[in-house]
Amino acid sequence: TLGSTLAQSSLGSARTFSFNDPVFNEVVETRGQPSAGATPATDVAPWGGSIGFNIDTNWGYAGPDEPPEPGKFDFFSVAMHEIAHVLGIGTADSWDTWVDGGQFTGPSAMAANLSSPGDPVGLSGSRDHWAEGTMNLVDGQAQEAAMDPTISPGTRKWLTDLDIAALTDIGW
Repeated sequence: TLGSTLAQSSLGSARTFSFNDPVFNEVVETRGQPSAGATPATDVAPWGGSIGFNIDTNWGYAGPDEPPEPGKFDFFSVAMHEIAHVLGIGTADSWDTWVDGGQFTGPSAMAANLSSPGDPVGLSGSRDHWAEGTMNLVDGQAQEAAMDPTISPGTRKWLTDLDIAALTDIGW
């Protein structure tokens, strides 16, 4: 089991069997996006990924047009958060390109930084999420960012402008 962790995800990868052709191998491994294999990486090119959900969690399965169920962890919100990790937030080399100490310095995310526009965005201690309590906007309304490391039961989180800006910074 995952203990108190609600879910975990990881990037997928591809490996070829054509060891005689390094150019072909690189094209396959980067899905034809050379900047995903550059140093530093400026793009992300996952070959899928995986997500595991904790079966011991008290899940609520309200659809996207329904309010989350009180007292239950919103499966929709957690799944969206984990899909963002599969897309590279906190997991891709191109994410690491923009991490400086405990801050994310991607230009799109800095522009979307609600608490201090134009400044780097604080990260969690593990540097794969925004700092706890990071707020941003969804359709002009303030909400805790989806890529904040926690969620409370009965809470629905959508991807905020900041979360989407980070996807832009890592190459989407």
